[in-house]
Amino acid sequence: MSAHEARRKVSRRILRGFDPDRLGAAIEDTGLSVPTLARLADVSRQTLGNWISGTTSPSVDRLRQLLAVLAKEQRARGLPVTGVEDVYEFDREHPMLSDLRIRALLTQPELGKAAGLPTSVVQALEGGNARLMPHHIPKLAAALGVSAEQVEQAHHNTRYRDAGAPS
Repeated sequence: MSAHEARRKVSRRILRGFDPDRLGAAIEDTGLSVPTLARLADVSRQTLGNWISGTTSPSVDRLRQLLAVLAKEQRARGLPVTGVEDVYEFDREHPMLSDLRIRALLTQPELGKAAGLPTSVVQALEGGNARLMPHHIPKLAAALGVSAEQVEQAHHNTRYRDAGAPS
């Protein structure tokens, strides 16, 4: 593995909650072949196959890219559009900050930029390793398209999750 690949692996977290079966079903419903969808979404056929088989999961930005292409094809065929909620499962009663970000299809750097916060702050908040400061709340809420209360509750859910539970 090259140094570049090693750095990329470190910066790309597994997408907790990704459901490959639901993605595969949505693709199958469109009638598109995996090679065609991979080409349209600008991912390799092998990469898309790995996502569908559950061998790997897409990063948030790649999932956003794939869902945009899939939605375009679904609309053209008069089919229901597959959204992130259809392929990403999370506890809807107790979402964590990372769940809110993934539902918004934002990477940590994108959320940081939209909220005017350093990526390191976003990482620390999502890991439950930092206190949510009052001035962070409206910025995060606006960037995520949720209420201030949802941000506060999601941070609480993140910070006080069970020991060993992923964030």
